[in-house]
Amino acid sequence: MEKLLIRDLDVMDVPVIKRIIKEVWDFSSLVKNEAILDAVVGLYLNQMLAGSTFGKVAVLDGEVLGMVSGIVKGEALRYAHLLEDGMGHAMTLLLAKRRQQKWIYEYFSKQEAVYAQLLDGVADEYDASLDFLILSKAAQGKGVGKALWLVLQAYFVEQQVSRAYLFTDTDCNFGFYEHQGFKRRREAEAVYRFSGFKMRMTNFLYEMEMGG
Repeated sequence: MEKLLIRDLDVMDVPVIKRIIKEVWDFSSLVKNEAILDAVVGLYLNQMLAGSTFGKVAVLDGEVLGMVSGIVKGEALRYAHLLEDGMGHAMTLLLAKRRQQKWIYEYFSKQEAVYAQLLDGVADEYDASLDFLILSKAAQGKGVGKALWLVLQAYFVEQQVSRAYLFTDTDCNFGFYEHQGFKRRREAEAVYRFSGFKMRMTNFLYEMEMGG
């Protein structure tokens, strides 16, 4: 077996990361149309990449197992060249059923509002964020997530970051971040309504002193 490789994010990784997002977040149970599902995930990943200053993937035996991205304030954005056709994705969503359009819009707009609430009045205290960390189901619990985080942490130290934050929620393994040394600072509850059911979720703001 090859050694776990952490390398720069590349355009060839985008379809794989999208597949991992679909697998782990199980959006397919809500969106049965593959084209619409691909558009939702594509727009979400575009948003992550557009604002990132750091991106790495973990590779084992030639297979991409996960990705991490982060932002350091003032650093150049690096991944605009990896973005998919956002206009094409938006046009695809226009073909979705009205109820699907409604819950997709409500989910992402409510998530943005909750994140803004968590950062209200404290955003200026942070100079970096762990923006995105995802692992395939096969890679979970095998140290891949920690390896990705440690590479991002080293980047934060190199850039003299003083304090970093991240968002997570009760639908994720938030205990992982506590094991890495993050401290929970705030939480906010939100109710997300989908077709035929609703999901209550607690969202968290975690932080870490980097000593930069």
